[in-house]
Amino acid sequence: MRLSICEYLTVVSITRSGKINPIFEHGNNAMERKIEFFSDGSSDNIKEKNAGWASVMIATADDGSRRIIVWYGHLETPATNNHGELIGLMGCAAMASLIGTVTTINADSQYAIGSLKVGSNWNPTKNVELIDLGKQIVRKSMCNLQWVKGHANCEGNNIADKFALYGRQRSNVNDPRYQSKYFPDRESIINYFKESLEGNK
Repeated sequence: MRLSICEYLTVVSITRSGKINPIFEHGNNAMERKIEFFSDGSSDNIKEKNAGWASVMIATADDGSRRIIVWYGHLETPATNNHGELIGLMGCAAMASLIGTVTTINADSQYAIGSLKVGSNWNPTKNVELIDLGKQIVRKSMCNLQWVKGHANCEGNNIADKFALYGRQRSNVNDPRYQSKYFPDRESIINYFKESLEGNK
């Protein structure tokens, strides 16, 4: 199922006011007990060509039912895997802020984590503008960033990897197992990030 940005405003867990959104209600008493985030990037093997990114949220209710929500998109030339990794992680942080939850974001990119983690002593000399924006988004989310090994039978990471590939390939997929939102280019997701920081999302 594809959702518009406006519809994503209804994709919340337990907000800071304590309200539970119906998208995570399963029966009369069930509510989500666990929310996990995973991010990934993808690029072709040609330097600075096309890339993709994905941000995945897995929300598990206390009755065992789950919702898997995916933001993913395409990054046009020039783009690298690092761009995809950064934006994927930023997407998770933006989603966490949107639903009002503070948790851990799992990523398989040491580069993205080192570049965006609050208090990190990394000082990248490339992608400075994107990293500065990403730091603001991560700081707003208050989420912890954690490294996970890629391609190691981790469901969330595998989903993120798959959708990052879809994004790179410009594949706007309709998989009923996921609620997904596709961002067709760099401008669309960067504008969304900026608007979220300004309080418009």
